[in-house]
Order: sequence, then structure tokens, then C-alpha cells
Amino acid sequence: MQFDLFGNFASRFAVRNKILSLIFLISAFLCLVVGVVFDFYLALFISIILLLIAGAFASISTTWGLGAKGEDKVAKELEKLGDDYRVVNDFHFAFGNIDHIVIGKNGIFAIETKNWQSKSSMLDGNLAEGASKQAARNACELNKLIQESRVFSSNFVPWVFSVVVFTNAAPVVSPEKTQTTSVSCEQLCSFIKDNKSRIKLSPNEVSSLFGYLSNDFVASSKRMSFEELRDNRIFQNYLQYILFGIVFGVFFNFGVYLIYPSIWDLGEFVRDVMLHGIIVFVMGKLLFNLFEIRLKEAILRVSCVYFVVYLPLFVIATIVTNGALFDPLNVTEFAMRFLVIVFAVLVYRMLRLKLPD
Repeated sequence: MQFDLFGNFASRFAVRNKILSLIFLISAFLCLVVGVVFDFYLALFISIILLLIAGAFASISTTWGLGAKGEDKVAKELEKLGDDYRVVNDFHFAFGNIDHIVIGKNGIFAIETKNWQSKSSMLDGNLAEGASKQAARNACELNKLIQESRVFSSNFVPWVFSVVVFTNAAPVVSPEKTQTTSVSCEQLCSFIKDNKSRIKLSPNEVSSLFGYLSNDFVASSKRMSFEELRDNRIFQNYLQYILFGIVFGVFFNFGVYLIYPSIWDLGEFVRDVMLHGIIVFVMGKLLFNLFEIRLKEAILRVSCVYFVVYLPLFVIATIVTNGALFDPLNVTEFAMRFLVIVFAVLVYRMLRLKLPD
């Protein structure tokens, strides 16, 4: 039997941050229009700042969205425990949040779910240890809460077992560093059923504790842990695209000025690097985050991030100026932009620099 105390908090938090991201994205687009139409450089700088803020909210939304999916996966797995166990999902109390609490005759379990995606996070022992310590703190606070409840007639309250569930893998955490058990999602139910406890809870104690924990506790603002921030790298990807946008803008504009040296202008050069390089790449990455699009091949990924924004902007500008969409010059310019992206990727690889994700 399962009980969702407040629904999926992570899912609601993800939606809220996605809405904020869209608001800042629209604001950045309006600043971009003002900067282009009125040739106002400050508006372009403001647009970049707003895009970074929007990107931060989008990345937070992605992290919490992944967390919500991981919690849903674990909740479905816990349904396999049967009627001998009671489950409280997404439990909030004064000290924070516990993803899942399982109550059965062989013990009480405080479960922390980690839906990490990157391989580096899976293999990072420090991150895994941090998650284990977080679960241990939650178990300790839950134990204090149960002691205050006086659910048990005796003075002795059974200890709360802390468990970390890794939905994609189960990193090995050194047992001498933490008392928390780390398991994969598939191992979770077996671990709970096989757990040996000196204290056996009666059916009445299980029901009483479940009823107590199902009462209305005050929901607190769940803080994003350090390992979640580090795993998602909120600003890192956008800074990578800013750098790549600068490289692309410099290469492309130098190419244009080599062909047409008479149109050289430093102010226009800086403007084009910001507009056609930084802003387009960052806005494209933001859209990829919002719609959770992931491409593995570097050239394809970077090209799609660029053209998903540049193409509609180009179409709108062409329609406004009554131009021809399939003019040979336009086709040539598109080809040049793609070739410059390929060239920039090759330069990155030659210099062994990390390409934007």
C-alpha cells in the first residue's frame, strides 16, 4: 500500500522552473529584437544575461524532472512489496524531504533516490558517499520524529535504515565511510524483504506509524544537494556554448571580411559575434534543455543547437524584408555557417578541448 503525501514535489518544482525559464527566454528574445532593430548593443548584452538566467532555470528544471522520473520508477518498484509493507512517497517535514519511507515488520527504511545520468557521476565515489550521508541524515531525523510521536508503547524505538537507490547503477560506497546501503532499483525490494532486524514490528505498530506519518506535516522547500548541482552542471554547458559561440563568430566574421574587406568595422564585428555566435548558440542550448533533446554526435549536436534558432530567425527576417528564402546567396551563407561549425569542431578536437554537451 502506498501513500503520496504531497504528490510529486520534484515534478511540480521542475514545472515551475520550466515556466520561469520560458519567461526569461521570451524576455531575452524581446531584448534581442530591440538590439537588432535599433542597433542597441546594451540590449544584446542584456539578452545574453537573460539567456543565462533562463538556462539556469532550465537546467534546474531538467535536474528535478530527472529526479521526479527516478522517484516514480522507485515508487512503482516498491509496489511489488505487497500488503505486508506500507509506503509513504515524497515525505516532507521540518528538516527536508525523504523520497520514500517503507514500513514493515522487519524495519523502517528511509530511501533516497538518485537518477544520475552522466557516467562521471556514476563512478564518482565522493558523489556516491555524499548521497549516502544525505540518506543517513534523513534516517536520523526520521528516527527522532518517530521517537517524538510515541507511536510505540515501549521506550525503545526501532532504528531507521538508510538506503540510497541509484536508478541507473549502484556505485560502490566504502562501508567504513557510511552505514547507508546502496542498491540499484532492481535490488531494492529484495534488500528490504531480506533485511534482518532484531526488532519485529507488529501489524498494529506498522499501521499506527503509517497513519502518523500520513498526517499533515508542514512541507519544506527541498534544497538541491551539492551532488545534484554538480551532476547537472547548471552553468557549465552554457559557458561552453558561449565560448564556442565566440569561436564560431570570430571564424565566420573573419571569413566574411576576408571576402569583403571593404565592409570591415570593429563595432559590427563585435555585434555579429554576440548576435550570430553567442546568443544563437545559448538560445539553442536552452531550447534543447527545455525539450530534453540529446544528441551524441558532436557536429550534429552543435549544428542543430545553432540552426534550431538561426533558421527561424532567418526566415522571419527574410519575410519582413520581402527577400527570397532560396536565394543562392542565402544558400551559400547557410553552407558557410555549417562549414565554419565543422571547422570549429575540428579545431576543438585538434587542441583537445571539451566540446559543448
